Amino acid sequence: IYKFDGVPLRQPSKEAQTLSQYNYFGGKSEEEFWGSNSCFLISDEYLAYEQNGCSKEVYPNRPKVFLIGDSHSAYLGRGMRALMAEEKMNLYQFSSAYCVPMSVHDKRDRCKKINEYILNKIKQEKPDIIVLSVNYLRTEVEPAYGESIPYDQFILEKTIELKKMGATKILVIGQMPTWDISLPKNLARRFLAKGRELPVRTHEGIVPNSLDWDRRLRENHYPNNVTYLSLKNLLCDTSGCITQVGNQLETDLIVFDYGHLTQSGADFVTRNLIAKHIY
Repeated sequence: IYKFDGVPLRQPSKEAQTLSQYNYFGGKSEEEFWGSNSCFLISDEYLAYEQNGCSKEVYPNRPKVFLIGDSHSAYLGRGMRALMAEEKMNLYQFSSAYCVPMSVHDKRDRCKKINEYILNKIKQEKPDIIVLSVNYLRTEVEPAYGESIPYDQFILEKTIELKKMGATKILVIGQMPTWDISLPKNLARRFLAKGRELPVRTHEGIVPNSLDWDRRLRENHYPNNVTYLSLKNLLCDTSGCITQVGNQLETDLIVFDYGHLTQSGADFVTRNLIAKHIY
């Protein structure tokens, strides 16, 4: 019963099977999923950004948009890339796993060099827009965290610094509302296994601290042309947080695990939150 998230005969079989066997990577490893020329560095060093063409100007004399952050920025980038192509804007992506974004005091040498590289790129290119996307929940609890102030305050100070470096506009994307265990397992165990219909929104399984991070970041007094964009306000209301953005369970869950956006989720966030702020 536990293995199959309840008695199968009591569940809508297609939905139960889809959720109990949910595998967003299609049986691939994450490295295989992203391929060898990705701008999401899972274990590579900073030089891979150059080798993989992550700061290649595709549209001459058009705005340069820097997407910076951890794995959350990588999955968001799958939605942003299509929008940037439509608007003929240059997307320069610098996503890296297992690092504290923007921190040159990260205690891991790989991460320190990655963050130094990104800051130098900002100084050189003076981007029109910087989009910062982070799983803030992990930052301060990371043993390699080397900043002397809380990360929400670090972000505020860093936006001031980035403006001085020449960035015209900065979009700080808020904390993704995250799910304990994972969204598919939550839906299977809390709803299907108990004979309940799958909800479009729910509070059940949401990690409260992920919503608290939205408050922490929103209360910062950011400088001019720095805009905080709340994922909580976009995805959650009094009835709960969005679980899916379409009718196909196989593709339209908002996230595929605890908080990484699916392709459908990334498209939804890009179109409904980011698009109006890129001009």
